Amino acid sequence: MNLKQKNFKTGKEFDLMSENKNNECNESIEPSLDLERPETSVPAAASIDQDPIDQAPIDQAPIADTAQQLKGVIPPASPVQSVPRTGSFHNSPVSAVPPVSTAYPIAQPAPGTSRGGWSAPFFSGCLMGCSGCSIPFLLFLIFCTVLGMSMETSLTRTVISGPSTPMQSANPKIAIIHIDETIMEDNGFIAAQIDDVSNDSTIKGIVLRMNTPGGSVSTSDLFYHRLTQLRKECDIPIVVSMGGMCASGGYYIAMACGTENEDVIFAEPTTWTGSIGVIINNYDLSELAEKVGIKEDPIKSHELKGMGSLTRPMTEKERAIFQRLVDTAFSRFKEVVYSGRKKFADDPDSLTPLATGEVFTTQEALENGLVDREGYLEDAVDRAIELAGLPKETTQVFIYEEKQTFSDVMSAAQKKLVRSQADEVREMAVPRASYLWQADN
Repeated sequence: MNLKQKNFKTGKEFDLMSENKNNECNESIEPSLDLERPETSVPAAASIDQDPIDQAPIDQAPIADTAQQLKGVIPPASPVQSVPRTGSFHNSPVSAVPPVSTAYPIAQPAPGTSRGGWSAPFFSGCLMGCSGCSIPFLLFLIFCTVLGMSMETSLTRTVISGPSTPMQSANPKIAIIHIDETIMEDNGFIAAQIDDVSNDSTIKGIVLRMNTPGGSVSTSDLFYHRLTQLRKECDIPIVVSMGGMCASGGYYIAMACGTENEDVIFAEPTTWTGSIGVIINNYDLSELAEKVGIKEDPIKSHELKGMGSLTRPMTEKERAIFQRLVDTAFSRFKEVVYSGRKKFADDPDSLTPLATGEVFTTQEALENGLVDREGYLEDAVDRAIELAGLPKETTQVFIYEEKQTFSDVMSAAQKKLVRSQADEVREMAVPRASYLWQADN
């Protein structure tokens, strides 16, 4: 086989198979082997991340003869199948021939920017803001949450006698309503008990458990009205059980028992009751104001607009007006007593010596007809069952208890925070009529 190669430095041809080929090949030579690779189309406008597949151009003329000789010896190379490449700029098929070592790496797309909307910076800002004041921030959130909660009083029922079946059962029931605090406008527990009874048709009787010195004129009258309405509309008996004290506004509410039935007011042996009367507290701090240099100088539409001021003595005209207000409330008190005690309704004058604001013991109250019987809570319950015509064995007797929830505790704390000392002074300065037993100023 005659294979020759030309030395481009000397211009001589030599036989590749000869013995002196080693000496000739030591010169700088360039192979003329042409594998005749199939042409591959490359896009004219390629991105920077394309593989450079073109090598430096080679002059084909000097090695044409050698190539012709090799055609008869080496079979022509078969074309390599094109492999499609993926990418934004690699839609054209490219030869699978390995690229030269100077190929550039394929550029990777930049990672996308995460868009969290407004929530990401918002919560990030909250966390950063809370890092230095987390405790006040949490307290603020709790405070706002409590303000959005319901402020209604939560009630629970506790069975004290009778079947221990669920309260949702159809067993007839006797409800014990507790009034054991000063009667004021914010007595939500009392109102909630009355509401619950009015919504339960299985309750056939009510026992009012009283232990109060009285309180607000308007609130006492409101509870009296609601209980009287409940007794008449639902046709259920009301029996009163007086505890340690049932005075003034408490006695006023007790008159809701009515006159339809006898023996409906029970007082314990040590009960104090009565105090039928009205009082408007007035405080004269004029001497104290003078000592500390406080002088009243209001701008008012009339001289009577500022009646009841703490910083000056009350005038006779103002006193007469306040007395008229007291007399009106007192007349209402006596009318309520007439509606609840048949003895006084038949003989109104018999109430006059008792309606002096005086407090009476149980024995004195019995003698004067203010109460019906001496007895305890269980005696009043038995009387309510009897008046309702219920079998004692199947009648459930229950008491109400105020459920102290987190909302209740926070609500009370919120009231203390909002209510300032100035508010308390202003409230004390406002004259209020009370059915309340208290010592003189």
